[in-house]
Amino acid sequence: MSTDDDPDLDPALDALCDAYALKDERRTGWQLRGVEDPESVAAHTWGVAYLVVALGDRF
Repeated sequence: MSTDDDPDLDPALDALCDAYALKDERRTGWQLRGVEDPESVAAHTWGVAYLVVALGDRF
């Protein structure tokens, strides 16, 4: 299936590409504070999402 077959696929693929790029984006706050090898935005987001799923019903 190509994106020509499904016009809704283009925005979805764009969003996935943007999300994938977050793997290479380092957290700015850590960089400004001189933290060596700070986590990526993607890693932080995944961790927060996991905590919400795992612990969200307890709060």
